Amino acid sequence: ARAGCRRIVGTVGSSGGPMLTGLSPGQARVDEHGRVVGACLSPASAKRWAQSGFAALPRDVHAVPWEGSDLVTHPWHVLDQLQSALQADLGLPGVKQVAATARLQPGVVLSADSGPIYIDQDAVIGANSVIEGPCYIGPHAVVQPLSLIRGNTVIGPWCKVGGEISFTVIQGYTNKAHAGFLGHALVGEWVNLGADTTVSNLKNTYGPVRVQLSPGSPAIDTGRTFQGPVIGDFVRTAIGTRLVTGACAGTGAMIALSTFAPKMAQPFGFHTDEGCQPAEIEKFLATARAMMARRQQTLSAAHEKRLRELAKASS
Repeated sequence: ARAGCRRIVGTVGSSGGPMLTGLSPGQARVDEHGRVVGACLSPASAKRWAQSGFAALPRDVHAVPWEGSDLVTHPWHVLDQLQSALQADLGLPGVKQVAATARLQPGVVLSADSGPIYIDQDAVIGANSVIEGPCYIGPHAVVQPLSLIRGNTVIGPWCKVGGEISFTVIQGYTNKAHAGFLGHALVGEWVNLGADTTVSNLKNTYGPVRVQLSPGSPAIDTGRTFQGPVIGDFVRTAIGTRLVTGACAGTGAMIALSTFAPKMAQPFGFHTDEGCQPAEIEKFLATARAMMARRQQTLSAAHEKRLRELAKASS
């Protein structure tokens, strides 16, 4: 799981969206903490700044205060904006768009009364499934028969999902193919959630949920009543895994417990009833390659390098 301020850099003549609206060449928007969140630079100046690692603004760039409120600085901010973003991207309630190459098996119900639905190229919606809007189903995604995909859900490309999913973003190439509830969650790429993996997204006190994003860091108050797990890339869970409200599973975590999973699952940790052991990186990478090969993808040298760096940092 990663958290960081969204930075937008536009070059002269390009459009960077509302964050760059009103900026003249040579200006940058800076928040109250001095962080640059958007800049409009000449190509040469942007290149120099990027090559410096974005360490400091070039001297010839003038800082303009940022007074907006839509910066994504923590994972759950994506959920805060999800409903409005889907409405803006997909259209008005009642709109149902199904790509020509998508397949809807018999008995599928598309309920767009509360928001639009978009089913992309080559997606397959299994028989007797219910899709509620607003919802986006990505290219080549498979929704298993008898599934319930509730509103404010995004399923990325080449995913295979089933059971009940609500108010969740699932990135590409991830499997949650069996029964179990997943709600108010953020799930990375190349994740495999075992059969009957289920989550809590509401405390029994109905109070605000706190999330710990890394081992040893303090838990952060999300200000949200509904908050499920934040799940990093390449996380795997065993059958029957139970994730508590506001859980976080770091990149590469493997969870195989007979009890509830930890609130913060150590990245690249193998979590069992005997405790947490660090993953063997060569074995982990071999499994990652095998997983990616099932989707006709390969692990690039840059991706492997980054995984090694993250595993080393977590050990």
